[in-house]
Amino acid sequence: VGIMSWTSDPDPFDGVRVTLLNDVTVANNIAFTAQWNSENFDTGNYHDVSVNNTRLSIGARTGDTYWYIWAQTTWILNATGRREMLIFRDGNTANTIGIDIETAVSDAVTTLHGSTIITLQSNSYIEVNVVQNSGGDLTLRNSPYSYFGMQYLGLV
Repeated sequence: VGIMSWTSDPDPFDGVRVTLLNDVTVANNIAFTAQWNSENFDTGNYHDVSVNNTRLSIGARTGDTYWYIWAQTTWILNATGRREMLIFRDGNTANTIGIDIETAVSDAVTTLHGSTIITLQSNSYIEVNVVQNSGGDLTLRNSPYSYFGMQYLGLV
């Protein structure tokens, strides 16, 4: 029987979590791809805060890989209209991997959630779109209310 060593982790965590530094104003009824300009962690250079900061990119990989993807977006209190969040792959909203649509209410902020496990190919990337139809500009809240991330799970 071997003795477990705590000096090395055979399966170290591999992932990224990004947020918004500031609240973001989103125009009425216009799809907006969130620009994530802050990182809580990024163990594999999956995100760049200044170049293509809308993306979480898996980079060059050999073979298909499994990933856990998650996102949350929170809007300020406004009782008019709907809020939508779309998680999509490779720059094409037709490649949707998660969606949440909520009707706004008068007594609470609107928070949207999405998560899934998906197979991705080499150089794939994930983004988040939001849409609101309150009748005017509306504020998407910053960290800790809005965030986006992914975690590598293994080879297919």
